[in-house]
Amino acid sequence: MRNYWRGLKYYLYVGKIMNLAVEAVLRHKYLSIPNACPFRGIVYMADGSMLHGGLSDRLRGCVSLYYIAKKLKIPFKIYFVSPFHLKEFLVPNKYNWTIEDENMDFSLDNTNVVYIYNRDLPLEHTFQERYLKERILPQKQNHIFTNIDLGDRNFSSLFHELFRPTDELALLLQKHRERIGTDYVSMVYRFQQLLGDFKEGNYPVLKLEEQRMLIQKCRNAISKIHEKHPNKKILVTSDSSTFLESVKDVEYVYVIEGKVFHMDFNTIASHLPYMKSFLDLFMLSDSKIVYLVRAGLMYNSGFAKRASLINNIPYKILNIN
Repeated sequence: MRNYWRGLKYYLYVGKIMNLAVEAVLRHKYLSIPNACPFRGIVYMADGSMLHGGLSDRLRGCVSLYYIAKKLKIPFKIYFVSPFHLKEFLVPNKYNWTIEDENMDFSLDNTNVVYIYNRDLPLEHTFQERYLKERILPQKQNHIFTNIDLGDRNFSSLFHELFRPTDELALLLQKHRERIGTDYVSMVYRFQQLLGDFKEGNYPVLKLEEQRMLIQKCRNAISKIHEKHPNKKILVTSDSSTFLESVKDVEYVYVIEGKVFHMDFNTIASHLPYMKSFLDLFMLSDSKIVYLVRAGLMYNSGFAKRASLINNIPYKILNIN
């Protein structure tokens, strides 16, 4: 047990050193003249200066910092401007988290830069909360780069305090809800670039025969879920257009048309290509249960779980190896 605690202390120490090292790199851009009237408080940062993660990473980071801001009783804002502005899809609901460019400060005098990311360590949440409370300076503008999930216990209430869909997104959601109805289950497949239909980092691409076998295995999983829920439609979402094309002919399957673009690996001028990610998220959150399907090298995505937490619906991982 003593060795365990020594090991844990070492890993947390190394994590802190890594955080400080990344912060030192991020500070290189903070050279502008100080803003005479900057916002003071916590700012969630997604400005394209680093890899911020996908939509689920970003939303859990936002909610976690809002949770901390409420605990510390200091203001909170979201500066999500890359590769699109968050307010093109989500707008404030009960709390105004928007911040204009003229209230941002990128000087070392007024700004406190903090980097903290999940590393899946034991007791990590305790360390993260303590670390943030130590590092946040209420008298400064705290630019925090993070994907932590401190707010998960109260994610639903915190999320709904912060966000509601834009009118454009709400109209599209209404259209899909009318088509699928209210009694449906959902299945989420995250292939990354296993099926070779887009580029994402340095992840592997399967050979054509391996792709065919994986697609068939994943189609079979849909049949099994249908047997379990015979009277319900199945919403199928995926980052792979190839896979969605292969299942949309199934009578009881509902697919939202469009491609999914990872926010860290695509810089598209229009916000419309990213709409499907938000449609998927909210449609998943309204289903009766969300299944994350995994086989072989498929990614253990946090998107399905994040969607389930919005309205506190059941979430299960379905391993089909």
